[in-house]
Amino acid sequence: MQKILIIGSPGSGKSTLARTLGGILNLPVVHLDKLFWLDNWVEKDKELFKTELMAELNRDEWIIDGCFINTLPLRLEYCDHVILLNYPTLTCAFRVIKRVNQNKGRTRPDMGNNCPERFDFDFLKYVLTFKHKKLKKIKNALKNCNAPITEIKNNRDLKAFLNKLSEQQ
Repeated sequence: MQKILIIGSPGSGKSTLARTLGGILNLPVVHLDKLFWLDNWVEKDKELFKTELMAELNRDEWIIDGCFINTLPLRLEYCDHVILLNYPTLTCAFRVIKRVNQNKGRTRPDMGNNCPERFDFDFLKYVLTFKHKKLKKIKNALKNCNAPITEIKNNRDLKAFLNKLSEQQ
């Protein structure tokens, strides 16, 4: 595993897993949110974002976390392993609310500069409807993927995956 995609709902633990795997496998981590957002939650120009994403995809090794369904088919062409975090909706929603409370007013390291954590009803709605509106699109895109796919549905699955990976190292 040299080029790993981690995808899933907000609150599923993508960034945390990316950092953990980066440490275990000694691979650089790229957070799509950090690549996409400019200061103060301003979206980067789509062409500039795609150019910067392509620069990352063309590197020899990486872990990229983030969903960004519009770029998923492109990212799937470059990866050699996909991890789909498919946690229950309420787990993800709880984690997002917890993350907002813990980091309110501060910018997380996996976000763009000066993008302080804040509560947003539209974002919570996105999390609550993610499986219904987005997961089918993700799974359809994964049908065209040649890389192995690991689906993790709960913390027990995650622990087993990390233990197996650690044993292989």
